[in-house]
Amino acid sequence: MAALLVGGPTVRQARAVCGDFNTDGSVSASDALGVLRVAVGSATCPLVRCDVDDSGRVTGTDALAVLKRAVGQPIALVCAAAVSDIAELPKATGPVVDETIGAALVFDLPRATAQTTKLVLGEAGQSTFNANSSMAACEITNMSRIAVTSAAEADRILCYVQNLFAANPQIGVDIYDGEYHTFELQFAPPAGGSAPPPPDVGGPAKVKMRIVRTGSAVTEFEMFACDDKGGTFTQSEYLRQAIDGGDFSMVAKGFFEDPMGNSGAHQINVTGLLNDAGQFTGKKTIRVVHSDEWSEGTGYGEMVVEQHPDLLSLSGYDAGTHDWEESPGVTKTENFSHRVIAEAELFDLNTAGQSYDIGKLALGDGAAKLSMRNGDDFKWWDFTEIQGWDAETTELDNVNPATFIDDVRAADLPTVADSVTIAFDPNEEWDCSDPVEGVITVDQQALDQACSGLDLGFDWIDCYRAIAAPGGGPGGPGGPGGPGGGCDPNVDPNCGPQCDPATDPMCPDGYCDPGNPSDPDCGGCDPAVDPKCPDGVCDVNTPGDPDCVCDPSVDPTCPDGSCDPSNPLDPDCGGCDPTADPTCPDGYCDPNYPGDPDCGPPCDPATDPSCPDGYCDPNNPGDPDCGCDPAVDPQCPDGYCDPNNPGDPDCGCDPAVDPN
Repeated sequence: MAALLVGGPTVRQARAVCGDFNTDGSVSASDALGVLRVAVGSATCPLVRCDVDDSGRVTGTDALAVLKRAVGQPIALVCAAAVSDIAELPKATGPVVDETIGAALVFDLPRATAQTTKLVLGEAGQSTFNANSSMAACEITNMSRIAVTSAAEADRILCYVQNLFAANPQIGVDIYDGEYHTFELQFAPPAGGSAPPPPDVGGPAKVKMRIVRTGSAVTEFEMFACDDKGGTFTQSEYLRQAIDGGDFSMVAKGFFEDPMGNSGAHQINVTGLLNDAGQFTGKKTIRVVHSDEWSEGTGYGEMVVEQHPDLLSLSGYDAGTHDWEESPGVTKTENFSHRVIAEAELFDLNTAGQSYDIGKLALGDGAAKLSMRNGDDFKWWDFTEIQGWDAETTELDNVNPATFIDDVRAADLPTVADSVTIAFDPNEEWDCSDPVEGVITVDQQALDQACSGLDLGFDWIDCYRAIAAPGGGPGGPGGPGGPGGGCDPNVDPNCGPQCDPATDPMCPDGYCDPGNPSDPDCGGCDPAVDPKCPDGVCDVNTPGDPDCVCDPSVDPTCPDGSCDPSNPLDPDCGGCDPTADPTCPDGYCDPNYPGDPDCGPPCDPATDPSCPDGYCDPNNPGDPDCGCDPAVDPQCPDGYCDPNNPGDPDCGCDPAVDPN
């Protein structure tokens, strides 16, 4: 199993060398023999290595050319380019193949074990999870979808560019000449409409782009985009993909601001190694950074995802602030931070011959270490937990994913930074002033349809509502984070608290616990000034005191305002320990301790014969210090010497032997 993030496998392979049939990095006579075998149909070899005259097929002429090069003759070998068009550029969301397995087999690898998973990224939704589901499985599904959707941002742009130029041949510009070209984008009205959308709706108003070829191979695509804000153009996007030998890198940065005043920024970096066919090999790394601000809060975070042929590992955090209404007219701001590290099986359910669809990526069994905290003044939740899950049921499972559990337990959670910085580097900036070479009409609906496989089109799953509060309450119908809230608990202030009221007394559950003065369901009143505010003490003089929810006539632990000395559990007695504290009521009057509260009101033994004084008066049959009843116990002092009772303590002597 691949290690988590830090310390993962380092995968390298030989660069594609034209004429190098056996991929040993050089051209030899054995390569010529191999190319000849390809020419006669007894072997296979990619055109990028064996079609040395770039004719589109491998022939005996190619084998002869390779042999000439092998023996030192000065002959040029010119192979076909693996990527000769932007449509062939590797997709940041594309599959990762094993370096030892041919590309033709990649789609068939996971199919036998992936059929029963419920965690298909394009299909999982609110109904996928229930009260028995793993919270970790739900949260990791959300985060995996964020990572894949973010990486697909560049893929969608490339798809749009390809389709835009195919639909606008009148432009007449060679976009493959390695020069920058600037175009104005005009968005066509939606189907059934007559007027074009406003300038700031639909997408950028102006783009500058460049495609660089090395020979016939595309090695770089770069694009800048600007929005039209009331006649003022402002840069909103930057994208660059580059291929250096077999090393692939992508950076995408973007900024947005909507009419509601919400704003944000994102940065996505993708790196990996490509094989001869332009596929990611061994491992691909996706890094996502975001920063957002809205009317009721702020949020920022970082996430790193490593995608292997059959494994996905993820490490990231989200942090920020959000406002919540404590009571009508009273708003408080809370801090939140969520950290996670996870590892899970990864399945690719795409099939050969069909357009690639990122929604067919799926998670299998896995595990995660979650650390979630919300609130300083008003703590809603604060916990760290390790969970494994069964992808077939979404339920907790600590057996099958045991190796994943060991991995996340040994891994360190990421550190939450104080902030993140997203900005265009100097070489990524554009002032949007270049003159346009042409106008491109954008049919957004047609583009979306052509590039639909690069959009998950999902809504955030409210894991708390699905798992911890399936019947309502916080996050349930009508409550914060309920239906229609578009709930993202990491950044959305409409979300309910992501905590468990069964284990967290600070978690709202829709019921005011009078034994918990800080219970958020109690309305935030002040027990110091409001007698009807829960404070954990039942005031018998306040008929409506919510703390008096029990019946003292049947419940010995129920407060009634009076300490019952015969009830050691009476909460009105101050909660002391009668085994260690003689002044603590225990239901027994200790005659050797005049201050024992169990002995009733203070009395004076000098005037009250029934008052304990630590001495048994034989002349006082009711003396409590004697500890017995003379009516039933002949050995109990009663002030009368019974001559028929030799042991009578009132006699002081034995009349049977003492004549006096």
